[in-house]
Amino acid sequence: MKLDQRKISVALVLVYILCVLFTAYKLFTIQDDLIYGQALNLSQVSNAKPILMQLYLVTGFTLIIGIGILYYFFNNKSMEVIYVEKKEEKKKTEDKTIIEEDKKLDISSIKDALSSRSKSEEKILSDGLTELCKRMEAGVGAYYMVKKDKTKKVLQMNATYALSISESQRPVFEFGEGLVGQVALEEKPLNIDDVPEGYIKIISGLGSSSPTHVLLVPIKYGKDLCGVVEIAGFTPFNDNDIKGVTEAFGIITNKLYAKSAPKEAEEAKSTTKKTKKA
Repeated sequence: MKLDQRKISVALVLVYILCVLFTAYKLFTIQDDLIYGQALNLSQVSNAKPILMQLYLVTGFTLIIGIGILYYFFNNKSMEVIYVEKKEEKKKTEDKTIIEEDKKLDISSIKDALSSRSKSEEKILSDGLTELCKRMEAGVGAYYMVKKDKTKKVLQMNATYALSISESQRPVFEFGEGLVGQVALEEKPLNIDDVPEGYIKIISGLGSSSPTHVLLVPIKYGKDLCGVVEIAGFTPFNDNDIKGVTEAFGIITNKLYAKSAPKEAEEAKSTTKKTKKA
């Protein structure tokens, strides 16, 4: 539509310029037309020259003003178009921000999924991860818990969503090893939009396909790193998703470690009593 209006405007300008040229031509040939048309003789034409000169000047001045107005109009028009385009672009950005805010992850269901009854560590993580992946419409998910392996810490896959991996096949990563290990080492989220083919498979009853987006988020309990969440799917992840995952696993880890805290306190208390008796 904008292109058609621009073409019409250009065509009208060309018509105006042609009219200006035609008017200029008629003005400069009016003297000959008067003579050859026998409207005036030579002596009368000489007497009419001052009047003709005034006509030339007035007409020329009017045409110049007209061209100037057109030039100003088109310059102002282009500025207006730029302003309108910037205004529309700003509106689109604001609309996109509003849409992203509306798409904030609702994690209230995480509390509901964990509040039914006391569960084991694996059950708490599995139920929490499953509910989170469903809310995010993710294809697969995994949680890697930080565990001690002799003298070093490692990340062991502890809970999964839609991953057909047996207990013995669950991978273990050292800090800095692979994407999971790197996120644990840096303690920073990693959002990948260009996932290599074959990185991971999402399997359903109709077949399997590789996800196009992967999100890895480090999970902390207090100041300590306790694990890494890896979620993959076919839609992009954003900052709201990272925030949602962090908040969701904040609920999960509170449930998990709050459950074990009384036991640890009791053990510490018992140890203190034995020390005093000794």
